[in-house]
Amino acid sequence: MRVTLYWQALDTPPLSYKVFTHLVNASGQVVAQRDDFPVRGTRPTTTWVPDETVVDTYDIPLPPDLATGQYTLVVGFYDPTTNNRLGPVKDHADVPQADDQLPLGPIEHRAP
Repeated sequence: MRVTLYWQALDTPPLSYKVFTHLVNASGQVVAQRDDFPVRGTRPTTTWVPDETVVDTYDIPLPPDLATGQYTLVVGFYDPTTNNRLGPVKDHADVPQADDQLPLGPIEHRAP
């Protein structure tokens, strides 16, 4: 599954954060994921400048036995030295999101 994210920083981040992209099932279990530094490691968050748009694509490998159904894609940042997530995470309406992750979805998967 290919996902393209568009990031825009308000300030230059002080640390080089890693991005997580997780596909989760209805009970919140991660069924597929891809974690990486932005733009395949070529654009650390410490190089971002305010109002710049960073285009960031992830190919998330899906397990061959992934059941047909509805899933949710969640994304966020974490410090790779501590594994602590960057937060608090808020949606476009300024509502805090659980687990310092932003849900993007739902995603409908049809098994082959």
